[in-house]
Amino acid sequence: MSTSAAAKQPKLVMSLRTLRRTLATVASAVDRRPTIPALAAVRIKQEPGEIELAGTSPGVSIVARTHLKNSVAAAPIFLGAHKLKSYVDLLEHEDVSLEVAGTFKAILRCGGAETAFAALPSGEFPHLEPAPTTKAISLDRDIVSRMLKFTNFATCEDSSGGGVCGALLEVSDGAAHLVATDGHRLARFSAGRGDGATSMILPADLLTALGSTVDAECNGTCEFALSDSRVFVTISDRAGVVEFSHRKIPGEFPRYRAILPTKAAATVTLSAAALAGAIRRCMTVADSKARVVELCATPSQLKLRAGDASSGVTAETLAVSSPCQFPPYTSLFRGEYLLDALVRIKGDVTIGFTKVGATDGAWIVHEPLPGERFEYVVMGLKH
Repeated sequence: MSTSAAAKQPKLVMSLRTLRRTLATVASAVDRRPTIPALAAVRIKQEPGEIELAGTSPGVSIVARTHLKNSVAAAPIFLGAHKLKSYVDLLEHEDVSLEVAGTFKAILRCGGAETAFAALPSGEFPHLEPAPTTKAISLDRDIVSRMLKFTNFATCEDSSGGGVCGALLEVSDGAAHLVATDGHRLARFSAGRGDGATSMILPADLLTALGSTVDAECNGTCEFALSDSRVFVTISDRAGVVEFSHRKIPGEFPRYRAILPTKAAATVTLSAAALAGAIRRCMTVADSKARVVELCATPSQLKLRAGDASSGVTAETLAVSSPCQFPPYTSLFRGEYLLDALVRIKGDVTIGFTKVGATDGAWIVHEPLPGERFEYVVMGLKH
């Protein structure tokens, strides 16, 4: 692009709030130290009626399109994503403008501030595959937000042991399910959504990007789709569209239904907040990296115990209710694993004690809203 041609490029004008929000979304896909210089860039371009920002890494790509009145088509600008974001986060006025000012320079103006950013070469910026027009699953945005909240923490982070670093999204039995497991615990969130049957694995990096973008307070939809090589999630609302994509990851998701209990030997119901507080206190005294907490359930109380002779011993008793009589049931658990679920639950929680594989385990069940069900299974430790 010559200097004279660059000068004819239309100026991009938008609100600071729009640029800040969109840039934060897209920059999350950009590596801070990429092997290819072009992968440090955010691509900014105008289209008729919208502004598009795009960022990518070898794994995840994000394209955000925001509706913008009076916008016209213009050649894209490639700027360092994280430096631009850091600068934009510090601006204070309402509107910003951005325009090409030479072959490798762009000028950003906001109030009395004027900054020239060096543009990055565009030749190595990869082609971003568009999402398929046929969508496999469509869910309300607020449902997806709760799905991520109640399952992301249980996703496998290391595939070296044969696990799949991602969560399973499936439609079966008249409901949509998001399932995550790391081999020690399993989390499933279910929400009714009609008929049909399909499934796909959402990679962990994609889940992380979605979790920082999907807001339960916002309306809109999330559409999930597959191509031959990638998985796509498209979030749409009145402001525009954000399209996430990630290359498919190898492996098959574990047959989790064989792990999910259907009944428990003992079941109690109590306040999730009260139980979480008691577990935290027990973990403080527990003398091990695993912070082991012993739970002993009866139909009227749940007793917690932790510690040993070298560090001290603590015990707490919580009142519970139970639908049936059962003999005392005792299990050992990593306190952290129990807290991961309990801190996400408001109100009462039901805990069933049952066998999970060859060990005792806990089966936590909670219904955040009518028609939704969160189930969490955690393996106990051997006595």
